[in-house]
Amino acid sequence: MSVILTDIWRHFTRANHDKKHPFRYGVLGTQSLIKGEIAMRTVVMRRFNIDAYAIDCYTDYRSPKVQQIQANQQVSWLFYHARQKLQIRLKATAIIHHNNDLTRQMWQQLPQYARRDYLTINAPSSHTHSSNVDYLSTDNDAYFCIITSHITAIDYLQLSRDQHQRLLFIKNQQSGTFETKQLVP
Repeated sequence: MSVILTDIWRHFTRANHDKKHPFRYGVLGTQSLIKGEIAMRTVVMRRFNIDAYAIDCYTDYRSPKVQQIQANQQVSWLFYHARQKLQIRLKATAIIHHNNDLTRQMWQQLPQYARRDYLTINAPSSHTHSSNVDYLSTDNDAYFCIITSHITAIDYLQLSRDQHQRLLFIKNQQSGTFETKQLVP
């Protein structure tokens, strides 16, 4: 495995545990159901699984991104480390986990204050006439879900005054390894 790919995995692994690591927050892109527009939003990376080359984030099952992923599983991620001038763009195939053993297990691990995000009466992105949010009176995981993004390609860009470096890593579906291509930055 290349030194650069090992470094990428190190960043994501560190972001698993370090809430201040820039890769803890990524931009997730999906294809909107309206005229094929691209929808992007910043989400919290909750888990990186190096064995599966996968990233997890949590969301409300009623959110538009879930419907978008159900219609088109191809997603993109963007991460930027400002201090190191490092940009990582990922292409991935996403899977929605809802109302299964994984979501029940993760729900039990969520602190009470974090569960509120998935207990709103109205769905995310729905219109409201008030700035107050109403919550369900019961604590259940009915709307909690996990998006698992299985990485299929990595676009690596290291900015430098001397010379930028850009590489493309494409996952070989048969071998499960990443093949490297040099790109012009």
